[in-house]
Amino acid sequence: MRYRINPRGLTGQPSKNPRGRTHAIREKLWARLGLNYDLYDNVLAADISGFLRGNDIEPLRRGPAYDRMLTVLLRFAAMMQPLARDEDRASLRRLTRGLASRVLDSPPALPHELDRVMRLCSALEL
Repeated sequence: MRYRINPRGLTGQPSKNPRGRTHAIREKLWARLGLNYDLYDNVLAADISGFLRGNDIEPLRRGPAYDRMLTVLLRFAAMMQPLARDEDRASLRRLTRGLASRVLDSPPALPHELDRVMRLCSALEL
């Protein structure tokens, strides 16, 4: 077994906000999609991460989380077009339908957020 100790490495530095170390990486990746990275809010990021792992989001916090997820998915899907392989198209269709289905099964509590989420889901061309 081999291991390395690097007291200056990312994992060797204690941090109150470990996500803060990777914001610059996320900013660059989102920029490739033509989006401004704005998930500095740890609660919103945790809601999205939990939802993507199969958990639910509290009703009053669903709107912003769904908005970010669907907006990123729409941009990602648009950047991936046209897809040459049938299986890639099928995978993207499963991803968009699955996410939209989960979102619509537990809609946001506020009417204006529900309207926005419905428009984003509709834009996925389900």
